[in-house]
Amino acid sequence: MAFGLAIRGGEVWSSVGSERVDLFVEDGVIVQRGGEGEALETIDATGLAVLPGIVDGHVHIADPDFPERETFITGTAAALANGTTMLIEHHHSLPVKDASFLAEKAAYMEGRSHIDFGFLAHAHPDNLDELEGLWRAGIYGFKIFTCSLHGAPAVLSDVMLELFARVAAFDGYCLVHCEDDLITAANETRLRAAGEIDGGSIVKWRSLEAEKVAVATTVLLARETGVRIGIAHVSHPTVLDLIERERAAGAAVLAESCPHYFYLSEDDVRERGVWAKFTPPAREAAIHGEMWRRLESGQIDLVSTDHAPATKEEKAQGESNVWDAPFGIPGVETTLPMMLNGVAEGKCRLETLVRAMSERPAQLYGLYPRKGSLAVGSDADMVLVDLSAERTLSNEDVRAKVGWTPYAGRTVKGLPLTTISRGRVVFDQGEVVGTPDWGRYVPRPGSEAAGA
Repeated sequence: MAFGLAIRGGEVWSSVGSERVDLFVEDGVIVQRGGEGEALETIDATGLAVLPGIVDGHVHIADPDFPERETFITGTAAALANGTTMLIEHHHSLPVKDASFLAEKAAYMEGRSHIDFGFLAHAHPDNLDELEGLWRAGIYGFKIFTCSLHGAPAVLSDVMLELFARVAAFDGYCLVHCEDDLITAANETRLRAAGEIDGGSIVKWRSLEAEKVAVATTVLLARETGVRIGIAHVSHPTVLDLIERERAAGAAVLAESCPHYFYLSEDDVRERGVWAKFTPPAREAAIHGEMWRRLESGQIDLVSTDHAPATKEEKAQGESNVWDAPFGIPGVETTLPMMLNGVAEGKCRLETLVRAMSERPAQLYGLYPRKGSLAVGSDADMVLVDLSAERTLSNEDVRAKVGWTPYAGRTVKGLPLTTISRGRVVFDQGEVVGTPDWGRYVPRPGSEAAGA
């Protein structure tokens, strides 16, 4: 008997190291590691690193309401170039706030994704009674904003306390965007009155103090209620210090960060303005080394893309006045190359990236070891990486629909070459070879929707 697929000669990685071993796949699942075997199809991975597929838990695709920014078809195709084989999506303009809309969104997605996917819902002050139903229906967690942003209302301490208690009662999970609403609003009023309209106003508006105050309150309430939470897109080591303090006291808190907090700085925000307008904003360049160290030490649990594209036209509207452009940068296809470059520069180990980008998110969302692992019995989701390959990133090569990247002109070392989803090659040598009817909707394992 011949296996369906063999990946031969590669260095297969996990969070504890690597092994040069052949992988054998049947019906989309890894059925044998090592040993002998024939296969109908063979991929030669000699000289390449074989990583579990990336599990990206923080992606915004505003489809169908803003398809000019991204569609699920274009966004998931771009994700293939990142080695992403599972993503969890949520957006703000049409947020999932109840189980009936979740069903509508899942139906809409039929035939619109190159890779497997699931959804986060939004927790708002007006949908607290819907949260448990959403959890049973297969949501992976709830996105919360502590500030008014992207059209979402601020969840302040009184509501958050009740919200966390409710979610803790059914052992749910919340991903929290932390910036203090009062501080950011006061900063905005002062800056607008002073006529500040350049990139420097972004740094002053979305201040580190605003992030720290919101994080301190959020992690304290998490400890008080026992809820599981993640702090989204941590921008600074001092924010991690606040998280560590509450972790030590028993809080179930994870820390997520993104490549822009390892590479971009507040100087970039001042110089580029709207083209580096995201929030929390990049901080001083001097903290980059410490952010890498915190990732390597395990204080940063997750590395996500926070893909939030805005079109060139939308961004250009704010070139003369940054207040007129939306927040957000694309990143669904550049996160792994940017982080692999850190491996090439000796800033972290490849095992660390596997932990933070594959294993840990899969564990968090109940997908492990089906996803995030290359063990026998796991889905054959993997990315073959050439650690010595170099490429200069450019806007012209961006696959995301908006066609630009904040990293244009930067040369990175370490590139994904081939992405395999459930045993099928879907991206190879710079070309998307999969189809948008391949990705499956995966409700949260353990939910009623998943057949629990």
